[in-house]
Amino acid sequence: MRRLVGNTVLTLVLGALCVAALFAFNRLAAPQPCILPPSGVEPPDYRAIAAAVTEEAVRKDLYALCRHPSRSPGSEGLSQASRFLRSSLRELGYNVLEQPFLVTVPLTRHAMVEDESGRELAGIGIRPLLPNWFRTATTPPAGLRGKVLRGEKGLAREFKDVDLRGNFALLPLGAPWTTLAGMGAAAVLYYDDGKQLAGARWGDHVDASVNVPRFLVTGDAAALVGKTVTIKARVDLAATATSNIIAILDVPNPEGEAVVVNADLDAHSYAPDLAPGAQQACGVVSLLSIARHLAAEKAGLKRSVVLVATGGRAQGLAGMREFICAIGAREQRERARRQAEAEWRDAEAETPPAQLAAHALARPDNWLTAVQQPDMRAFLHDLLREVLNQELIAAVEEVASRRVDWVRDGLAVRGEHGGEAKSFIAYGQARKRQLKVQAILSAPPDKQRARLADHLGEDEARQRLVRAANERLAHLNLRRAVTSGRAWVAGLMSQYRRLLFLGLDLTARSGRVGLVCGEPKQVSACMPADAEVAAQFLRAADGLQRADPATSYLKTKKGQPRFANLLRANDTKDLGFATEWYGAPSYFESLAALWAGYPAFSLVTLDDSRESLGTPFDTLDALLKPPASPGEEGGLANLCAVTRLVTAAVSQLARGHGRLVPLSRGSDLVTIRGEVVSQVGDSLTPNHPMPGAIVRFGPPLVWGRPTVVPPGVGTDFVVTADWRGRFELPCVWPTLLSQEWWAEVDIDAAVVRPEDGEVTWTLSTPKSGRGGPYSVRYVRLAQYRKSLASAVVFRAAPVQLFPMADPTTLKPYAGFDFIETRTLAAPQDFKVESSGGAHVCFVPPDSRLFFTFKKGQRRNPNLMEIRAFALNVSAGSSALSRESAEHGCGGAQDGRAAPLPPGKAPGKAPGEDSPPDGPGAGTSALSRESAEHRRGEAHDGWAAPLPPGKAPGKGSPPDGPGAGTSALSRESAEHGCGGAQDGRAAPLPPGKAPGEDSPPDGPGAGTSALSRESAEHGCGGAQDGRAAPP
Repeated sequence: MRRLVGNTVLTLVLGALCVAALFAFNRLAAPQPCILPPSGVEPPDYRAIAAAVTEEAVRKDLYALCRHPSRSPGSEGLSQASRFLRSSLRELGYNVLEQPFLVTVPLTRHAMVEDESGRELAGIGIRPLLPNWFRTATTPPAGLRGKVLRGEKGLAREFKDVDLRGNFALLPLGAPWTTLAGMGAAAVLYYDDGKQLAGARWGDHVDASVNVPRFLVTGDAAALVGKTVTIKARVDLAATATSNIIAILDVPNPEGEAVVVNADLDAHSYAPDLAPGAQQACGVVSLLSIARHLAAEKAGLKRSVVLVATGGRAQGLAGMREFICAIGAREQRERARRQAEAEWRDAEAETPPAQLAAHALARPDNWLTAVQQPDMRAFLHDLLREVLNQELIAAVEEVASRRVDWVRDGLAVRGEHGGEAKSFIAYGQARKRQLKVQAILSAPPDKQRARLADHLGEDEARQRLVRAANERLAHLNLRRAVTSGRAWVAGLMSQYRRLLFLGLDLTARSGRVGLVCGEPKQVSACMPADAEVAAQFLRAADGLQRADPATSYLKTKKGQPRFANLLRANDTKDLGFATEWYGAPSYFESLAALWAGYPAFSLVTLDDSRESLGTPFDTLDALLKPPASPGEEGGLANLCAVTRLVTAAVSQLARGHGRLVPLSRGSDLVTIRGEVVSQVGDSLTPNHPMPGAIVRFGPPLVWGRPTVVPPGVGTDFVVTADWRGRFELPCVWPTLLSQEWWAEVDIDAAVVRPEDGEVTWTLSTPKSGRGGPYSVRYVRLAQYRKSLASAVVFRAAPVQLFPMADPTTLKPYAGFDFIETRTLAAPQDFKVESSGGAHVCFVPPDSRLFFTFKKGQRRNPNLMEIRAFALNVSAGSSALSRESAEHGCGGAQDGRAAPLPPGKAPGKAPGEDSPPDGPGAGTSALSRESAEHRRGEAHDGWAAPLPPGKAPGKGSPPDGPGAGTSALSRESAEHGCGGAQDGRAAPLPPGKAPGEDSPPDGPGAGTSALSRESAEHGCGGAQDGRAAPP
C-alpha cells in the first residue's frame, strides 16, 4: 500500500514538472510580437526633442498656467491660461478655434468677514467650499453674526462648556462637522493646520442640501477665536461659459487619418476659488511641447494632428463630451454634422426677432403696438407668457408665505377684537392675486398684453418685458455661440475618417507613464490597437536613449520601466488612485471617445496616489519642491522625461508609424433630454415650466452612501434648465453615471433663490420618485434614447435632521419616518436627501409632521421597531437646549430636528423655558427617565421612547400585535397619531387611543411606513395603507 501511494505521488510530481517545463519552453520559444516600421518613413529628431524639452521651458509654461489663485471654470485664471494657450498655438501656425459650451458651477460673488463695527477684517479672508448638494455657502443678505469657537476634532465634548447655537465653529481641515451642525452651529470655518489633508480622504462633497455654509479661512485664523464677527457671502450655482481650445495641424493625408491628443486645461478643488492646479496642468504642458515639435517637423508628417485642451473636467468630463457630441460617434459622423448645422441655423433664425423685440420694447411709446407686427408677434407672445409664468411663480411663493403665517396663527379667521385676523386677510389677498394671474394666463394671447398692463401697470409691465427680452437675447446669443462652435468642429473634423485618441493625464510625481483605456471590461475591444500605440513608446524610448544617454528613458533610477502597457495587465485596477472595484468610470477623458467607437487611450502617470489633486495645496511651489531623498528625481525632471517620451511617440504616430486599428465594438452613447415642471394653479397635470432650475445627475446611492471616485476630479453632473425649463446632458455612456451593467440613473432638480441660497422648489418623490408617474429615479439609461425626462418639483421648505443617538444603545437610529399630523399620511409632496448621517426633509411649507425614529435592519423595514417619536415638527422650528449640546445631541434649529439627550425629561412643556415658537417647540426628545419607568409620554410636540416589548395600548400581549414597538400616550392620541403593529407604524383616527378595541384588520392595522426605497435611505412615510417613502 505504501509503495502504491509513493508511486502515485512520484508520478504526480514528475507530471507537474513536465507540464511546467513545457510551459516555460513555450513561453521562451514563442515568437514575440514585433511591429515593424513602415518603409520610407523617417524617425523624428530625438536630439531636437531632448534639447527643446528642458526644465526651464517646462517651468516657464507651468508658471504661465498656474500664476493665478484659481483655474476653475468662470475664473480669471482660466481666462488668462486660455489666452496664453491660444496665442502660443497660433504663433506656431496651427488653425486654432474655440468651442464654447456651458457648465453649471458655483460662482462666488463675494465672501468676507466683518468685525463688530461692520468693517472687513484685514489680512483674513474666507473661501466658500463646494455646495452641499443644491445649497451653496450663501448667507442671508445681512450676513450671519456670531462668535468664533475653536475645536480640534469636531466632537461635541469640545464644546460642552459653550453654546454653539448661532455661532461659528473653527476646525482644522478634514474634521467632521455634522455633529456641530446638529448642535446649532450657524457656519463652519476651516483652517489649514499644516497637514494639507487630501481631498480623497475627506468627505468634502455633501450629497444633501444642508443649510450650514462652510468656508476655508486664509490668513491668521487664530485671530478669529473668541471674536464676534459677521460672515457675508453669496455663491450662485449658475451656468457659465467655458470652452475647448482646438488646434489643427493639417497635412496632405489621402487616407484621412488623424491623431487627436487631448489634455485638461482647467483645475478642480473643493475650494473653487483656490484651485491653482499645478499637477493638473502637466498634461497641457506636454501638449504644448508636442505642438512645438510637430510644428517644426510638419514637412515630415503623414497624418494630421488635432490638439484639444478641454474644459469642465470636474463637471463630468463636460469638455470632452462636448467635443465628441460635435464630431459624432464613429458610425454617425455625417448625421452628427447635419444635426449640428441644423441647430446652428435654428439659433441664427431665432436671434433677429429677439433683437427687434428688445429694441421695440425699449421705446415707451411703441411697446403696446409692437406685438401687432407679424415678424415679432410669435416671439412677443412667447415672451409675454414667460413674464406671466414668472408672475404666477411669484404669486405662488407669496401664497405659501402667507399661508405659513396663517397656520402659525392657528388658522384663525377672527382676531382678538372680533374682526378678521390679519394673517387670514393677507392669505386671502395673496390667493386673489394668484387667481388673477391664472386668469390672465388662460386668456387669448391677444388679450394677455392689455390684462398684464392692467394688473401690473403699464410702465411696470413694459419694464418686465424689457428685462425678459434682454435675458432671452443673452440666452440666444450664448446658444448661437455654442451651436456655431459645434458646427465648425463637426465640419473641420468630418474630413478625417480614421481617428486615434490619446489623453494626457500626467503629473510630475513620478517619471513613469502607463497606457490604459479606463474601462477594464472593454480592454479586449481595444486589442490589437493598444499594441500599435505601445510599440511607438518603446521605440521612442530607444531612440531617446541613444540621442540623450545622460537621461534614462527605459528605466527610472529605481529600476522600474519608464513605460508600461497596462491594458495587458489589469488596466486601471492597479493604479494607486483608482482603488474602487469598478475602476474610474468618470475619470479619464478618453472614455468619451472610447464609448463613441474610436480607439482611445489615456497616458497616466504611475506610482502617484494623487492626494493633493483637487485641493488648494496643488500649487506650483509644491510641485517644484526638491525630492525628499537623493535617490529620487525632482518633479521637473520627472515631467521632462515623460514629456520627451510622449512627444517622441506622438511624433512617430504623426509620421506614419503604426497602424490606426479600429475597435472591435461600436458606440454606445445617449443624450439625456428632459424638462423641469411643476403643478401650480388649477392645472391637473404638471406642465408649468421652471426656468433656471438646477438639475443634477448621478448614480443611485448604495445603501444611502454615495459612490467614491478617485481624487482630483469632481462628479458634478449639473446643468441649468433654459427659459422653457428644458435641459440636456450630451454623450452619456453606460458606466458614466452608474457602475452597474443595467446603468440606472438618478435625476434630481431644484430651484434655488440666489439672494439667500434657499432651496424653494425641489423634486417631488411621489410624482418623480421611484415608481412615480413621472419617475426620474432608478431609470435605466437606455430609456432616454426614446423618451424625455420629466422632473416634477414642488414648493418646499426644509427640515434638517442630524445624527441622532438612541440613549439605550448610544448608536444612531437605523431610520426614521414622518407623516402629517392632520391626515396621518405622508405629505402629498416630499423629498429626503441624506448624506453622512445628515438628512434634509423637504415638505410643503405649511406642513406639521409626526416623526418616528426606529431601530432594526434597513433591509427589513417591516421588522423595524419604533423607539421614539415627535409631534408637530414644522419647517423652521427651533429646539436645542444647553443640555443637548453637552451630550452631543442636536435639536431642531432653522428647520433642523434631533432628539434630546438622556436625562432630559421629555414631558416638559416648551413654555416652561421658552415660548411655544422658541427653543423646544416641535421637536423630538428622548428620555432616560421614561425608559426607566417603562412608559411613554408626549406633551406639546415632545416625544419619548417606550422599552422593547411594551404594548402601545391596554390589553395587548407582549408577543401580540404591536409588541416591541413604541406607543403613543393619551395626549398623542388626542393629536391624531397612531401606534404600531408588528413593528410597523399604523395611524389611528383622531381621538382614538391606540390599542382600545382596535381589531388587527381595522383602520391602520398592518400599515407599513417603510418601503424598499425608504429602507435604502432610512426613511419613509405611509399613505392609505401603502408605503410612501421619501
